[in-house]
Amino acid sequence: MFYLIFGFAQKKDYFSSDTAKYISDLSIYFIDNTVSLIEAENYLKDFISKWENNELAGYWKETIIETSNLMAAKRLKPNPFFLSYYNIIYNFIESKQPLENFEKYMKCAKKMMNSKVNKNIQDYFTLGENAFKGNILYKSPSYIYYTYEPNYTFEYDSVPKVIFKNVTLIGLNPRGDSIAIEEVSGVYYHNTGRFYCKGGKISWTRCGLDAGVFATVKRFEIDCKAGNYSSDSATFVGKQYFEKPQLGKFSDRIITENGELNYPRLIRTASA
Repeated sequence: MFYLIFGFAQKKDYFSSDTAKYISDLSIYFIDNTVSLIEAENYLKDFISKWENNELAGYWKETIIETSNLMAAKRLKPNPFFLSYYNIIYNFIESKQPLENFEKYMKCAKKMMNSKVNKNIQDYFTLGENAFKGNILYKSPSYIYYTYEPNYTFEYDSVPKVIFKNVTLIGLNPRGDSIAIEEVSGVYYHNTGRFYCKGGKISWTRCGLDAGVFATVKRFEIDCKAGNYSSDSATFVGKQYFEKPQLGKFSDRIITENGELNYPRLIRTASA
């Protein structure tokens, strides 16, 4: 079917609002803008099946056509842009999150596509794929940061940002080293890879201590590319060590030193 659609196609640069014509328009767009027809065919087989079997229906068909026209106007290639966009939709549907989260995400994406440049659009699409797949907000060969809970939403001022509220934030590396910050809220900017956090509770359980040994911090910043963070204002609680909470400077990092668990660290400055 795929090649028959292509066989008599004429070049187009837009998608009809008629959902019955979208697949034909899409096939033409893919052959005009894809180097490997085999790659295009293999991917579109799955998408066409979902479209024709109404796994993508109603709202989804309408929003896909609308966004496809925005991408075509920007002359965005099928790979990676269209493929990534479809994955965002698949992952979102699978996540069972409220539709409002997808709409807010796409509101930011549309603002980016309405700008004069294409810079950072694919990075933002990759963020959407990862966030809706496993609450992953940052992913690189060195570190991954994700939240246990999907308590985040997308906003846009001068750049896109992710607002997260009262989550457990996890950072880890391929070796299995990790950090965990509970009850944290804040803002994540994917263009810089930085979390600006408010509040948070960090325990020493990964060092073998019980959950009653922990520190709370008020404001701190995480540079995901470095895998560490610190706070000059932390409160330490550990009744087996101190009768009263202790104030101090706190630091934590994902990487261990020579295999030894030397983090988290707190330098005590005073009693609370």
